Amino acid sequence: MYRCYFCGKNSQPCEKANFVVLIRRHKIYPFRPGVNRVKDLEENKWKFVPDEGGEGFETVKEVIACKECAKIPHKITMLPS
Repeated sequence: MYRCYFCGKNSQPCEKANFVVLIRRHKIYPFRPGVNRVKDLEENKWKFVPDEGGEGFETVKEVIACKECAKIPHKITMLPS
């Protein structure tokens, strides 16, 4: 059971929770050499390969909402990176 962030109603037992993102931020992930381990099938050895990094979005604030409130479009605030 949970309480809706927007209307304050309590949910019914076993009712599925709906998560609504309120705040996100832009994130740049750096290149990291030798952090992922993969199996080389030809040599039957483990090798370490780099993580290329990249960019994306991180969720800063996420709240639980009832089904009715989750259907309503909510404004997502973007924080500077």
